[in-house]
Amino acid sequence: MCQCSFLSQKQFPQIARTFDEAFADYYLKSTRKADQWLYNRGVKNAVQYDCSVGAFDGDRMVGFTLVGIDDWQGRPAAFDAGTGIVPDYRG
Repeated sequence: MCQCSFLSQKQFPQIARTFDEAFADYYLKSTRKADQWLYNRGVKNAVQYDCSVGAFDGDRMVGFTLVGIDDWQGRPAAFDAGTGIVPDYRG
């Protein structure tokens, strides 16, 4: 059974490892370094780690959703800036 908890930016290395594992079975393989790409995407999309959630099986992160907070049409808005689930935990 997984437990969910809010994330912190200091967990970024764990988020990047989970991202790599979550997308390892995708048909199109990425040649870029995922941790740098994911970090830059987080900055660009104003990811707020304290509003983002990770799913954990014990100490292992098996999923996450990164939440960006910004203004949209002059109003505060939250949006999915990235989600990944390790294959064995999908469904």
